[in-house]
Amino acid sequence: MLNFITSLLVGFYVLSLLVDPAGITFSLDIQQHALLAPSNAGLLQLGATGAWLVFEQGLPLTVFTGLLLHADLLHLFFNVASFRYVSAELRRFIGEEDLGLIFGFSAALASLASASLYQFWGFNHPLLLDLGLGGAYLGIGASGGVLGVVGALLGRGQTSGSLAARQTGEGFAMAGIVAGFLLGADNCAHLAGFAAGYLLSFVVAVLPLWLKRIALVLLLGIICYAVCLSYFHFTA
Repeated sequence: MLNFITSLLVGFYVLSLLVDPAGITFSLDIQQHALLAPSNAGLLQLGATGAWLVFEQGLPLTVFTGLLLHADLLHLFFNVASFRYVSAELRRFIGEEDLGLIFGFSAALASLASASLYQFWGFNHPLLLDLGLGGAYLGIGASGGVLGVVGALLGRGQTSGSLAARQTGEGFAMAGIVAGFLLGADNCAHLAGFAAGYLLSFVVAVLPLWLKRIALVLLLGIICYAVCLSYFHFTA
């Protein structure tokens, strides 16, 4: 599952570049988030999320697809590297199906929370938007799912009594939150993803294996369907 999710994230990044190669931007200025950055058109066609897509364009299922897309090569690298490191720790306590469910649903719940907060409250509060706590009008990235895995690691560390797992979870949680504020990221999605992953770690622990596998197949089906909806919505 770890390699499958990594391949999915890398594959969708490459696909977002290929969808609109003329719109690719390149800059070595880290603050511009443009080190091989896909175009907005490419991101929208492949399932970018946020309040505008969920509530104004009638594409609520994009909360399941925004996690697949990244702003540029550095964005992808940091998310994939963090995901692989934390997931390697978490896999000592959970199965492959658990990892996929926690990552996918944490990311989806994070995107939903961010879009909802912006739509119903955050857009009227510029200070919160500047702090990344007002939600997102447009959102991409797997960081909500990554923080979900961090939350799950903390949860499993508590239930298993593993001090190392708990400390790793706490350390990555603090690093993710601090980095989010410093970089102006969507901290609403980060916090929501962390909370969702923490709670999901207890839920998936009691589910039978057959139900986890069905849920995982449904999750992948929803993602495929949502990508198709976004593509045809913005190319019709």
